[in-house]
Amino acid sequence: MVCLGRQLEDCRIPHKPGQPPDWFSLETVWCKHLSHQHGHYPLYHDINEIRHGLDPWLKSSPTVGRFLAAMPPGKRDGLF
Repeated sequence: MVCLGRQLEDCRIPHKPGQPPDWFSLETVWCKHLSHQHGHYPLYHDINEIRHGLDPWLKSSPTVGRFLAAMPPGKRDGLF
């Protein structure tokens, strides 16, 4: 993890502005990376899942619209 910490020391955690990644963030990145490498965690999984869950609320909540507008775009399987 120390090597991963050095590799990602210039990255920032969105919910902790101005702070470098902590051990919890590094562990999350590492686990998701390994899961993706072994075919268990497709790229954009979290983004696609959140977007899918918010879609039904889009018509009734302006907040959901602003939230989705601020999110990175998702990808569909086969379009990478």
